[in-house]
Amino acid sequence: MSFVKGIMAVFAWQTQTILYQNIYLKNRIIEFQMMNPGAGSYRRRTVEKTIIVPGINWITEINGDSIDLKQWKKFNIDINELGLKYV
Repeated sequence: MSFVKGIMAVFAWQTQTILYQNIYLKNRIIEFQMMNPGAGSYRRRTVEKTIIVPGINWITEINGDSIDLKQWKKFNIDINELGLKYV
């Protein structure tokens, strides 16, 4: 994959909801993200994001069913970066 395609792949995902924040490390959050590759279809993923410095993040795709709730505080903040209208 070329450098430009790699950068575009990172910026294509948009945060829809911040689901959890780590109890011990406040710079770690779990987000639900979506991407619109075109033609009205959407791809979905759940990621753990570690904020290294503002604007630089380490993102790892995770299974949303395997979250250890002893380490995470439920947030459920709606961001809606794609601007979807819910009915």
